[in-house]
Amino acid sequence: MKRFSTPFCVLVLYVVASKAQETGVVNTPAGRLRGLKVTASNGQSLWAFRGIPFAQPPVGQLRFAKPLPYPDQSDVIDATRQRASCIQNDQRLLPNETISEDCLFLNVFLKEINVSPQERKKVLVFIHGGAFFLGSSISYNPGSIATDHDIIVVVIQYRLGALGFLTTKNQAAPGNYALWDQTLALKWVKNNIGAFGGDASDVTIAGQSAGSMSVSLLTLSPETKGLFTKAYSASGVAMSSFTDYRNSDSIIMSLAKSLNCWNRTEALKLDANKSVEVIQCLRARPASDFTRIQFTDISRPIYIPWADGEIIPKSPRDLMKDTNYLESIGFYDRRYLHSVNNNEKSVLAGFLNESRTSIYSNKSLTGEEAEKIWQRTLSTSTKASVYDMRGADQAMDNVIGSALQWYSARLFPPYDVYELQADVTFFIPTFDFINTIGKSGRTSSWLLYFNHYPKHITPDIKGSPHGLDLAYWLDADEASLRRRSIEKFDDEDVNLKKVFSSIVANFVKFGNPESNLLALGSCRWRPNGSYYLNFNPKPTVERNLRREQRQLWMNEALETCAEEMEDRSGLSSSARSIVSLVALFSSLFVSYFSLI
Repeated sequence: MKRFSTPFCVLVLYVVASKAQETGVVNTPAGRLRGLKVTASNGQSLWAFRGIPFAQPPVGQLRFAKPLPYPDQSDVIDATRQRASCIQNDQRLLPNETISEDCLFLNVFLKEINVSPQERKKVLVFIHGGAFFLGSSISYNPGSIATDHDIIVVVIQYRLGALGFLTTKNQAAPGNYALWDQTLALKWVKNNIGAFGGDASDVTIAGQSAGSMSVSLLTLSPETKGLFTKAYSASGVAMSSFTDYRNSDSIIMSLAKSLNCWNRTEALKLDANKSVEVIQCLRARPASDFTRIQFTDISRPIYIPWADGEIIPKSPRDLMKDTNYLESIGFYDRRYLHSVNNNEKSVLAGFLNESRTSIYSNKSLTGEEAEKIWQRTLSTSTKASVYDMRGADQAMDNVIGSALQWYSARLFPPYDVYELQADVTFFIPTFDFINTIGKSGRTSSWLLYFNHYPKHITPDIKGSPHGLDLAYWLDADEASLRRRSIEKFDDEDVNLKKVFSSIVANFVKFGNPESNLLALGSCRWRPNGSYYLNFNPKPTVERNLRREQRQLWMNEALETCAEEMEDRSGLSSSARSIVSLVALFSSLFVSYFSLI
């Protein structure tokens, strides 16, 4: 296809006004894009270019393969409508949402198209969450932050579930296709955002939950050098999601059997030839089969990022220790913002409470049997959160037991389990990531604790549950608020959204999240160290968030507990050896609850 060679190729070719909506066409290196002028929730108008293809459809031989760039187009590309979401469980889709394997699209939102090189707008690229097997760009509307702060916001899609992560751990299916999708989308932004008046040299990436973990992984990848300058991670970092995929053979065997790609009774041994055979069979299956098969056991996360030696060269924790490597990929040239919510455990509690209801409503079980199953469910989910379902000896069980004792002394069951899982899933990995950045002394990282207690939240939920923070800088209609357990926004919430939006926008525009709207007086929200912003209607700067829990997972409390258990059980020195690994636990757990 013809490539446009205009220097920075930035012209609105024409604008068409109609009784319905105003359309406009922008010239980009990728082709001419027709978008719509729409109205944000704040009443301001903005341009929306939806459904822009950045990669060839990942179908046929491109299934289970790296994405290829979408060819430059000579014809006008219709970017006036939302395109299909990626293949996922269709029971969780939004009204009017469709799914397709052809789903590698992005949306661009901006206040006005500006061609002046002196007035380039800062760019924010958002990566959605959803446990790496749910979600799409349709759920995220950045109209208000784009217009109030005059930034350009890009929302991208990427492959999910098996189609995004299935791996044979060899060239037949190397995995991490979703991360390659995200990287290719960033390259599209680098090459084309100037046509919208954006500053391609100053791009911020942001994400929430699984999207946040993706953001963090991208900061550690050699493939993304030069593609962005800042990273905002909300509820999750690289160490929250990592696994070594040691059971990848059994994962593929299960999927292959389900889709009639392996009918033998013996175990599937994935040598190079067998890998190619199975993957070719899976490529031939209808995409709809993957909506039926891959989500049958949501409590066991199996399709997730792994250290493939390329886009993720080694485990994130190992990469964070290698200062020479971090220097080589430009890690220290970027700035970082992290946030966590005061009720991250809500997503864990929600899933486990559903399990509890299902167990106790089973009429074939006695009360005693139901209680035993429920306790076993709690135990299994806790271990999964801590050591990635790898199995453990008795010494490891004792260490987990000592941690539960610590939490049980402070919270009534089952909230002790929920709190433990929230810590090892969200808080401790985030602290570890920030501490590593701070120790380098070569860049800045800010921490925000979203500590708001909405007045109109669902009665059985307190504080800000997992994902609620998004409603305070992205636009959410009433249906979206209800999905986040909020009945409505009152004046306090509306004002808080203005403040939080300014924090995000300031980070995007200036590389510093401090905002005059915070009204901190002489106090400063300092980067690095132990400082954090306690964010609520009356924000304050404080130190040492969740200090006791941090000390616990840094071995100070668990070591004593394990020694006491060793004395009682005669475990010799093995317990202490296991305890020395506790600081690594946060890199080993991956559970469904942690990734939504």
